[in-house]
Formats: sequence, structure tokens, C-alpha cells
Amino acid sequence: MSEKIQIDAASLLQTIDRLEKYIESLKEIIGQLSERLMEVRAAIDGIKRVQEGGFSELMVSIDKHGNSLIRIKGEVEGKAIVHLGLGVYAENGFADAIKILEGREELIRSEIDRVSRELEQRTKEYERLQGLVYSLAAQK
Repeated sequence: MSEKIQIDAASLLQTIDRLEKYIESLKEIIGQLSERLMEVRAAIDGIKRVQEGGFSELMVSIDKHGNSLIRIKGEVEGKAIVHLGLGVYAENGFADAIKILEGREELIRSEIDRVSRELEQRTKEYERLQGLVYSLAAQK
């Protein structure tokens, strides 16, 4: 004897729609985190270059997209100002600044991994529900 299961088609389609939107938001979050990761990596690389360099002149971008640069001449002090969070900045030696940024880099990487796992699970769930809808449609 086979059991029949009743499924509310409207509820199923709403669930699929919500999952689709959630999956898109997870993809956006991964994109934003990836951008932050690249910015932190660029900051680490920049501090390392200054630390190694002995520059007499630097060109520094005032904004994120490089629309405006300023030229800094003279000796570069061996310290960097690092954002700690919540609007708090701290002046640190280059080595400590790099450690802080590497810690932030690791946190961002672990968050990307966590969100990626969530995305993978929700994508599988979405595909399973879509398969169910297709099989139900084929039965009619």
C-alpha cells in the first residue's frame, strides 16, 4: 500500500522563492567579504613594502577607488594606524599592524568559508525542492 502525501503547491513555491532570495543574498555577502579580504591583503602588502622600502616619496590614494592621490615626501615613520573596529584606530609598529591585519584576514576567510558552506547547503535544498516541483508537474 502506497502512502499519499499532500503538498500545498503555493507553500512549496513560496519556499522555493524565499530560498532563491536567500541564496542570492548569500552570494552578495560572499562578494562583499571577498572585497574586504582583498582590501586587507592590499593593506598588509602595502605596509610590508613601506617597511622594506626606505621610500623618500609615496603616492597614497585618498579614497577606495583611487580617484584622488596625494604625494607624501620625506621619511616614513615606522608606524601604521590600523582600524580596530567600532571607529577605533590604533597606532602600531609595522610588525604589530601586520599581525592585526593578518588576524582580520583570517577572520574574513573563516566567515567566507562559513557563508560558502551555508550557500552550498541552501543550494542543494533549493535544487531538491525544484526537483520535487518538476516531478509533481510531470505527474499531472
